[in-house]
Amino acid sequence: MTTHISSTTYQCPVCSAPAQDQTLTDSCHLLPAGSTTSTELILKTCVQPVALREFLEESSAEDPCQHCLHHELIEDAGTFIAMKQLGEREWGEIHQCPNCNTRYIVSSAIAK
Repeated sequence: MTTHISSTTYQCPVCSAPAQDQTLTDSCHLLPAGSTTSTELILKTCVQPVALREFLEESSAEDPCQHCLHHELIEDAGTFIAMKQLGEREWGEIHQCPNCNTRYIVSSAIAK
């Protein structure tokens, strides 16, 4: 695999596939498999529906799902692999293209 410095387009320099950002998704193990997640369904299956409703309506209380045994936080790193120091004050994001497996660096000087 070849390491490339990408252009300002923030995409794979070989096949032009766009870099993908990290995503975080909340999941509840109590929800039926394959169901479409809705607030109503979550409140029906939640073990702390009153606290969850307060959190959703006020957004100032602590998220009751954060400490629940049925809660799972799913992290998808996207194409990002790691950071690399390129110079004294310059860092680069190392990405791996999902299409062609090329690893490339997006410099902090040109990133997003």
